[in-house]
Amino acid sequence: MKIAYQGIPGSYSESCAKQMYPDCETISCKTFDECFEKAIQDNSVRSIIPESNKTTGNIGVEYLIFKYRLNIYAEHFFPIKHNLLGIKGSNLDNINLICSIKHESQWKEYQGNSKFNIKLHFEKEKLDTAGYIVQKIDNFEEKFICMNGDLLINMDFSLFLTEVDKAKNSTICSIPVDDPSRYGVLDLDGSKIINFVEKPQDLEYGNNISLGVYCLFKENIQKVKNELQIPCSFEKALFPELAINQLLDCYKVEGEMIDVGTRESYIFAHTENNTNWIADGVVIGENTKIENSVILGGSSIGDNVAMSNSIICTNSNIESNEVIDEEIYKKI
Repeated sequence: MKIAYQGIPGSYSESCAKQMYPDCETISCKTFDECFEKAIQDNSVRSIIPESNKTTGNIGVEYLIFKYRLNIYAEHFFPIKHNLLGIKGSNLDNINLICSIKHESQWKEYQGNSKFNIKLHFEKEKLDTAGYIVQKIDNFEEKFICMNGDLLINMDFSLFLTEVDKAKNSTICSIPVDDPSRYGVLDLDGSKIINFVEKPQDLEYGNNISLGVYCLFKENIQKVKNELQIPCSFEKALFPELAINQLLDCYKVEGEMIDVGTRESYIFAHTENNTNWIADGVVIGENTKIENSVILGGSSIGDNVAMSNSIICTNSNIESNEVIDEEIYKKI
């Protein structure tokens, strides 16, 4: 038997398939739609689809069933066991978020609701993406993981952590793309980054882009700090300077990245333009129409509401008869 699943090898869906059918051949797919399409095209293929997740909510499997007209023939409850991997000596007390002071109240609310011990660091002036780290580098650990905050990343972090444990220089995770013109591109000589080019217009520098995940060495940044100015960008200043000084390496991974830094991309990351994404426990009134939107947990939607292309923030209360279009909405 062949079983198609959404995700990378080793994901929970693949693990569930192998537990149910130990002799099956598994097929990795990027999207749930691709899973259903493979089952439609080949009678020997079955799809395994998670119905819901208490953390992320309903994935809209009912919509996909009606769209592709496939039958459900088995159900399995698979226990999810999370494990957190990290650099040796690190722990959950070392989660740091660098935030704009303009959104101080929202970040403090997030910190208060988090189950982790998160430390907030506020930029009180315009520092750009790397400015705070460069400015405060003497206060950082000798080696630390840094991630962009507006990306969803699908990769095997355990392999990366193993790699950086033996790395000699700061290291950027990289994936190849067909069109690198929207990204930061790594100009490579083997695994050494000799130049970092932001949004090139062609393939002159190749197609290996930054995945937005880095392991940074304190001593590397200290060596080039005097050559940098604040505000300081990772992409336009810090990384090119590290590359010139032969202090920047590349680690190629199998994975994917979705930019969620805009309302449109955030919605697409949840729905892929197929349906809505509605968290468990959201209350929705009668005759309410919702299109291509994301509704986060604890929210309540009244009767006769028309909503499209919008994000409803956690614990929002939308009164009856409201019209919400292309908004990021929070109202308690």
